[in-house]
Amino acid sequence: MLVRVRSAIPGRVRWETSALCDRPELALAIEQAFQRRHGVTSVHANPVTGRVLVICRQDVAIEELTVLLSNLPDYVLGPSALANRSNPYFKTRSLLIELLLNRRHRKLAALSLGMAFLHRLFEGLRPVMVGVALSVLTRRAGSSPGVFGLRRMRSQVVVLGLLGFTVWALDATAGYLHSVTSASLANNIEHDLRTLLYDHLQRLDSSSLENHSVSEWMTILQDDVVRISKFVREDLDNTLGMFASGLIAATTFSILAPKLAIIQLLTMPGVYFISTEFLKLIRRREQIVRQHQGELSTLLHGNISGMTTIVSFANQETEAQAVEAASAKLMASTRHAFTLSAAYVPAIQMCVGTGLVTTLVWGGVLVKRGSLTSTAYNVLGISSLRFLAALGRLGVYLDSYERTKISIRRISQFLEQEPRITAGSRSLPPSNATGDIVFKNVVFGYEKNRQVFPGLSLRFSSGQTTGIVGPSGAGKSTVLKLLLRLYDVQAGSIQIDGIDIRDLQIEDLRRAMAVVPQQAFLFAGTIRDNIAYANPRSSLEEVKWAARAAEGHDFIEALPKGYETHIGERGFTLSGGQQQRLVIARSLLANRPILLFDEATSAIDHETEGAIHRSLQRIMPGRTTIVIAHRLATIRHADLIYVLDNGRVCEAGRHEDLIRSDGVYANLWRVQIGEKSAS
Repeated sequence: MLVRVRSAIPGRVRWETSALCDRPELALAIEQAFQRRHGVTSVHANPVTGRVLVICRQDVAIEELTVLLSNLPDYVLGPSALANRSNPYFKTRSLLIELLLNRRHRKLAALSLGMAFLHRLFEGLRPVMVGVALSVLTRRAGSSPGVFGLRRMRSQVVVLGLLGFTVWALDATAGYLHSVTSASLANNIEHDLRTLLYDHLQRLDSSSLENHSVSEWMTILQDDVVRISKFVREDLDNTLGMFASGLIAATTFSILAPKLAIIQLLTMPGVYFISTEFLKLIRRREQIVRQHQGELSTLLHGNISGMTTIVSFANQETEAQAVEAASAKLMASTRHAFTLSAAYVPAIQMCVGTGLVTTLVWGGVLVKRGSLTSTAYNVLGISSLRFLAALGRLGVYLDSYERTKISIRRISQFLEQEPRITAGSRSLPPSNATGDIVFKNVVFGYEKNRQVFPGLSLRFSSGQTTGIVGPSGAGKSTVLKLLLRLYDVQAGSIQIDGIDIRDLQIEDLRRAMAVVPQQAFLFAGTIRDNIAYANPRSSLEEVKWAARAAEGHDFIEALPKGYETHIGERGFTLSGGQQQRLVIARSLLANRPILLFDEATSAIDHETEGAIHRSLQRIMPGRTTIVIAHRLATIRHADLIYVLDNGRVCEAGRHEDLIRSDGVYANLWRVQIGEKSAS
């Protein structure tokens, strides 16, 4: 297999090969083969893009991995390579087909599509039943039932009635079973697809998440998933309906009037041409509509979230005009798209109508010549009408399919996004972590040409409290983000208990820490649920202990329902200080060996801050605590304080030592206590 290296750095290599495209079985085989290779941490082979990404130890030779990949087809395409089709990345290739062929759905999909085909087939037999009835009335003994020995008209009518009842009963049964199975299939696919997407979303790194707005993620998780589910439930069987109607019409025409069948077939190129040309334009306009929908959703989401700010600045009129403009833009693009899609059905009808008119005129001539019976003429006319009606609806179905394809494409592109943060293989149970943290010459920047840390070295000793201060943009919060592996360092290393955090399982790394962020986030639910979020099995007494430690117990007890009070989405019914106390209580109850505070007391009054500090003094011993603070009083009792400036440590020491050194920290302290004005 010919492969080309796209990028290669120690510990990470990406290849590209055309042999992988549209071959999910080869993608699975490649992943299985590399997973057996010692030193490989993770591997992802994408049959859509033809690329292979391998994360490995930095001492693994990239040349050896390239040779391994080049020689894989010699032995990986055996039966064992195809045995497991549960790989989630299969779903990025022809997503809808993969969902239907998934072993969880394939039986139900086969039953649903089978019932849909039978339902359409029995529907298509109705014109034949009408033809047989006319044959009985006009030809009597020479009718279709008469050929089988039923000479009397009464017996023919009885048999025809029984046959008609049987066909109608089978049609109704097949229709019912199809409705039930298609709804069940659509629900199962919607559930599995949404679960898959959310799981993938949680595995993406922070930079990938921050590149898209919340409304964009919601559009994928809700609108796109529901659209695919709706297509499976309502529109997928229409393809079979078209096939069944076409099969019955073709069979009927071929038996009764082969020449007329040829005329009908001559209309198909015109139908195909109209469909392809119209659908290209429809597809482009639908994409514009979806873009404008996303812009409007983003605007609405931001405005609703920031309604208090809008009202406080009396900016309602400006925002209303912005929403009106975005809505008008969406309305115009929707109107243009609808105008084009509405023309599709009449164009198809005009094309296919030619075949119907030909059937009526030429068929009438054949009846007059005696080459075609009047009964057969009726059957052909009704079959043509049914086929025309089916083709007339084709535009609607194809329009729905084009909309669904947009959703499929968006979901597939989302699933192709690869997490940049990959887990290591080493475990670190929280009970075994001592919390000794070392930053060694860490180089990092959010953008390539702008470094936050040119080579930062820090040490957070086990069981001690370390403060970090500095001006805005110095990189204080970035220290915590790197420690949590929300981002990875570009050079250097971060170690916990002597282990590089890139070698640790991400779950173990983050379960060793409890974070109190600057902006408190609470979930819709009760106060008790929010405090016990990291430890749901906690008793009420344990929850109260954490609340007391965070100085929140008194205000919670004063609420109408105490700890069972529902606080609403993001805790909007509480003040900023109350929200922060609940977040602190949540972190304390988590009982992690490492505590991280990122401006945790910025929204709390000085009196409450002092009370919390007294409580924390009883809790911090034995834990490694990192406190990022704007208020220097928060960290004045820390064992060590780092002063950052421009991504470097400009000072380090205890509070008293830093004051005596009369440097940056001393200046900040004098400003905050009022001895010196900020200039």
